[in-house]
Amino acid sequence: MVVERLTGLEGMSILYLAPSGDASLRCAYVIVLASGEGVVTINDYVLGEGRFRALRRAKAEELGAAAVRDLKGLGDEAFAAGERYLAFRSDRRLHSLEGLFGDAGRPLGIEALRVLAKEILRRERSAR
Repeated sequence: MVVERLTGLEGMSILYLAPSGDASLRCAYVIVLASGEGVVTINDYVLGEGRFRALRRAKAEELGAAAVRDLKGLGDEAFAAGERYLAFRSDRRLHSLEGLFGDAGRPLGIEALRVLAKEILRRERSAR
C-alpha cells in the first residue's frame, strides 16, 4: 500500500464512510491503523460547476487566505491548505486528501499527500 510506504507504518486498512447528505460525494474513506487511528482521509466528489472554487474558498475562510496556496504537478487549480490538506481535480472528479497521522505521531504532510495524489492520478489514467 502506498500509504504504508510513505509513512513506514504497517497494518493499515481502509474504512469506507457512510454516505453523507452531499449527493456529489462519490466516495469517502479513511486509511486507518490497526489501533483505529486515522492516517489519511480521501474524498472523491463529482466535479460540479464551481465546486472546486467553493472548496478553495472554504479552506481560505477556515485557515486564512495565506494558508492556501497553488500546487504544481497535480493539474490545473490544485492547492494545498495548511500543512496537511490538498485538493486536485481529474477528469470530472474532485479529490481531497487530509493527513491525520504519520510517523512519530505527526500528521502526513503536503509532500506525502502529493505522492499519494500522484498515485491516484496514475491509477485513474491506467484504468481508462
